[in-house]
Amino acid sequence: MEKRLAWCLLPENERTQIDKILANQGSNDSILQRIILSSCEPQQNAEKSQELIQSVNSQLLSEAEHSLLMLIDADNKSTLQLQKDRDVFKEKLRQTIDGISDIETQINNDATSPSGSQQ
Repeated sequence: MEKRLAWCLLPENERTQIDKILANQGSNDSILQRIILSSCEPQQNAEKSQELIQSVNSQLLSEAEHSLLMLIDADNKSTLQLQKDRDVFKEKLRQTIDGISDIETQINNDATSPSGSQQ
């Protein structure tokens, strides 16, 4: 956890460099470190973190490591669902705003048309 704290204080480009170095190692330990590194920005890295969790050889994990990965995975799933829900709501909001704009345009057209001014 001390390493995570130190990594999270680094600028994003430095964390990216560390991730690349760890990715080249390919061991279970380096994958676990990449998962910890990705937890510095969980909203941006939830999908990547899930992929890394799936690539870990769980037979080589201690009970504590396995429990930690289960916790991170549950958080990732929650984060991804929240992002999906947010995107759905944003699209519905966009459709509502477009609908209101269409209604306003129609009202303005009706008000300025010759038949609309006679009413």
